Formats: sequence, C-alpha cells, structure tokens
Amino acid sequence: MVLMSSIETTELDREQRDTLLAVARQSIDHGLRHGHPLPVAPDDYPATLQALGASFVTLHENGQLRGCIGTL
Repeated sequence: MVLMSSIETTELDREQRDTLLAVARQSIDHGLRHGHPLPVAPDDYPATLQALGASFVTLHENGQLRGCIGTL
C-alpha cells in the first residue's frame, strides 16, 4: 500500500540546493565551535526554502559514512 500526500512537492533549483548545503555546512561548523545551533532567520530565504518538508543529511569523511539524520 502506498500513501499519497496532498502536499505538492517542489524540485529545488541548483541555487536553492547550494544555499541549503551552505547553511548545513555553516550550521555544523557553528555547532562544533560554539556548542549550540546556528541562529537562522527563515525570512532571509525564499518562500520555497521556508516551506515545511522532509530533510535528510548524510555526512561522509574520506569516503566513509560518518553520520546521517532525517526528519519528516
């Protein structure tokens, strides 16, 4: 059985994906340096990046999986 959602999915363009990757990198660096999450102001980003959605992040170092986390 497949559950279908009424939520429309939107493909992100290259610039939006690059923005998310930059924020993820900044967030990791900030957390390691300061011990707390990076403050992020959603209003600083386009509506597409403010929309609620699922995320999944995978970290690799030297070709080895170092961690992953996701949320719906």
